[in-house]
Amino acid sequence: MKLEYFILGLLQLNPMTGYDLKKFLDTEGRFVRQRTPLSQIYTTLGRMADDGLLVFHTQPQEGKPDRKIYAITPAGKAYLVDWLSAPHEPSFRFQDRELLGKITFSHNIDKATILEHLETELAYRKKQIAAFRGRERKMEIDPESGVDLERVQPVWELLHTYGAGSIDHYVDWLEKAIEFFEQHQ
Repeated sequence: MKLEYFILGLLQLNPMTGYDLKKFLDTEGRFVRQRTPLSQIYTTLGRMADDGLLVFHTQPQEGKPDRKIYAITPAGKAYLVDWLSAPHEPSFRFQDRELLGKITFSHNIDKATILEHLETELAYRKKQIAAFRGRERKMEIDPESGVDLERVQPVWELLHTYGAGSIDHYVDWLEKAIEFFEQHQ
């Protein structure tokens, strides 16, 4: 998920400083978006201000540098809603967070759209499971490599078990999220 969408979603809730955004990303936002350096946040804020997606005002502080407080513009809100409303395209890796970002700010779109996003994701993950779960997982290792297949193969099986459990948990969560949005919103 692009940082700018997350910033716009947060600024829609409250005007914030770059430091406030960083604190949120490092705490509540850590399940939705990866850690983001403060320098990247400020660079993105500057570009977004240049693009008219947000504005800022400075707040003087005694004995400290002035604070820049950022707020979303109508153009920024439209940009956010366009992204939220765009058809969801699942990535190959279910760990990518685009869908979680759309869920985070789903109060901006109608129930049918968020349900469509969730159902698209769920169908894609079920197809992945069907295609990859029962595959032959025996490693092919060149006998001349000197690598002991008896040591390598169990590690790959261990990793497969982890991945299978993770995606199963995610599919279960998607089903619960669909139930949630069917009953709420």
